[in-house]
Amino acid sequence: MRKMWKILFGLFWYIISTQANPILGLFDPKCKIEYDDACPHRDVGFWLFTRDIRENPLKLNASDLHASDFAFKERNLYILLHGYTGDRDYSPNVYVRPALLDTEDAYIISVDYGRLVPYPCYMTAVENLRVVAKCLGQLINNLVEEDLVENDKIHIIGFSLGAQVAGQTANYLKRKLKRITGLDPAKPLFAFASSEYKLDSSDAEFVDVIHTDVAGRGMLASLGHVDFYPNLGTIQPGCDNENPKDPGSCNHDRAPQYYAESVRNPNGFWSYSCRSWLYQMFDLCNDRKKVQRMGHRSLLAAIDVSDSSLSPFLLDPLSLNESVSLFRPRLPLKIILHGYNQNRDLSPNREIRPPLLYHEQVYVISLDYSVYTKHPCYYPWTVYSAAIIAKCLANFIDDLIARDYFARNDIHLIGFSFGAQVAGLTANYVKEKLNRITALDPARPGFMTTNLSEKLDSTDADFIDVIHTDPMFFSYLNPSGHADFYPNLEDFHQPGCPIWPFLRVCNHYRAPAYYAESIYSTEGFWSYNCGNWSYYLTHQCYLYDDIAMEQMGYHLAHSARGSYFLSTNRQPPYAQGQLIQTELNTVDGA
Repeated sequence: MRKMWKILFGLFWYIISTQANPILGLFDPKCKIEYDDACPHRDVGFWLFTRDIRENPLKLNASDLHASDFAFKERNLYILLHGYTGDRDYSPNVYVRPALLDTEDAYIISVDYGRLVPYPCYMTAVENLRVVAKCLGQLINNLVEEDLVENDKIHIIGFSLGAQVAGQTANYLKRKLKRITGLDPAKPLFAFASSEYKLDSSDAEFVDVIHTDVAGRGMLASLGHVDFYPNLGTIQPGCDNENPKDPGSCNHDRAPQYYAESVRNPNGFWSYSCRSWLYQMFDLCNDRKKVQRMGHRSLLAAIDVSDSSLSPFLLDPLSLNESVSLFRPRLPLKIILHGYNQNRDLSPNREIRPPLLYHEQVYVISLDYSVYTKHPCYYPWTVYSAAIIAKCLANFIDDLIARDYFARNDIHLIGFSFGAQVAGLTANYVKEKLNRITALDPARPGFMTTNLSEKLDSTDADFIDVIHTDPMFFSYLNPSGHADFYPNLEDFHQPGCPIWPFLRVCNHYRAPAYYAESIYSTEGFWSYNCGNWSYYLTHQCYLYDDIAMEQMGYHLAHSARGSYFLSTNRQPPYAQGQLIQTELNTVDGA
């Protein structure tokens, strides 16, 4: 009930004070309705962005398009529509356009109609949307008819008033679009409008909508095939203290921010289905079996998590003959091993498993031995259990190979912390040498021994790559594999992590985070060879500048050898991309 009163108060405050109040500007002489709807229109601009011209976009003439501007027909085309008082560099462009260009080689058209939607002219702005929609419809029709872009590769993304423009554009198209995304579609003057004037599910084959300000500027009613209400669509986390001069703006603007993050993050904003917003309001969503991913990677149909093909299947090592159908067709197998006080759904599974399944054609087996590693179990008991877990895993791998479910070269072990040491010990028991082990900040406590058979080392597989993110406390400084990577070693902590010793766990968990991003990153964690960590810290890397750089993580070449060093960003995306020689010289002091 308290939540309901908070929402009602927010709605009242919005009506009397928001900048999107339709009453504002009602009698302002500069607020004019545009009656000239001939297209192309002087106040509707179309700006083409690609990776090559992201800083110098090309202004398009819908009546004079050139094939050379759309030379790659297989690319997707995203059309971004801004909101009230906006322009081509206003939300959603400021968030969504960089995310798309960073992750995909696509065409992006940012539509600019700022002079038709100025402050404080909200009422006339709404009337002027038909001009924008008509001219955008002309552009899309011409692009498709001139065979410059495939109709099914066009995706309109509209924010606030821009979402309503997207809906109106459907009235002028000769062919229905594949997808329209509405980011908190504007509510004032649209709440009771007919479908002809606002976004609805008939406007494209798939319409998805994100509602983040239903108590203020955004629509509460469901408009698309799928509608998402993060945080009930009301007060978004971090927006508790609103700008009193522009209430609701923070919540409203979260829709394009969430969408931009969904472009970069393959893990996704997973959501559960509920009959309506009101059912969720009163906690009546009892059946949560259907899930859907909010944002860029939204699915055309919700997933039924009760379907065994999409839920994890518990394998019985003693009855693998009954599991042959699970491993057909033959694909590579990734076996993920968790750390201390973790399980099959925690690190590194939660970071790595989603991008693996989304971006790669692979099978993933997540081991769960949490009964041996659960806090507050005495850590030395966990260390003692490592050999037992490794032996069971080795027998399981041998059985998979013996039954011809997988070849030796198909199998790749990925272990984090304690799990990395288990992967190494598994080598002591398998009949055939393992192909690849990836060790993510392998645990040091309990494994500080000179006996190589009791810890991970480079003899345990044909190729072992190691990522050291906390070599001073939880993990090792000395190399453990064929290729060892030391991100941000010179600072001795990962950017964005606290420097206090008792909070170093953040550094430890960056290893699976970096590896997960490496699966899908277009930039790549490029690293340079420097012999070993002592040469790096004494700035002698110029001695190794003839050795090729390598990409840390999933796509690392198996020929890589030695110790590699790199820097990362403070927050996702962590990868900084290709290094250039001048940067290396500066780092090396040469």
